[in-house]
Amino acid sequence: MRVIGGSAKGVVLRARGARLRPTTDAIRETLFNSLQTVIPGARFLDLYAGTGSVGLEALSRGAALAVFVERSRAGLKAIRENLANTRLAERAVVVPGDVPKVLDRVWAEHGPFDVVFVDPPYGDPALPAVVARLLEGADLAAATIVVQHAVEEGLPDSAVPYREKTFGSTRLSYLQRVAPAAAGSDES
Repeated sequence: MRVIGGSAKGVVLRARGARLRPTTDAIRETLFNSLQTVIPGARFLDLYAGTGSVGLEALSRGAALAVFVERSRAGLKAIRENLANTRLAERAVVVPGDVPKVLDRVWAEHGPFDVVFVDPPYGDPALPAVVARLLEGADLAAATIVVQHAVEEGLPDSAVPYREKTFGSTRLSYLQRVAPAAAGSDES
């Protein structure tokens, strides 16, 4: 696994000892091709960051800031090593913790974000609640939210993908915020 574009292109990323499912080069290539006009200067949030490959790619391609949220010790160690090896640490913040528990604090301390990438372990029961919080909370609404999930995993009703791309058993869902229905509207 390596950085595939930008200033750190070609740097090999480490995942030593981490029992993680890193985002493949093909998925990262598709993701960043679709976000190429948004990433330069962006504030990027990498939730369930694993080795940090997605946030590192954003930094390498010109993001102003990347915040990595990861709970596993092995993942946190890999992120820190990869930031040092890519020489991108000065524009990064690493937050240890469980995403549902730290999301509001991360947003308050480091947000708002232009892009949020959500990549929980497949089958994580917290995924629908995290996505709903990002989409429905006025204080958390980001311009672009991308969720990497298993094809068979459902997203909450508030998640309306405006674009999807499938890679075998993995899907990228690009989401837009849906405004709640106006209270008291009588359309007959």
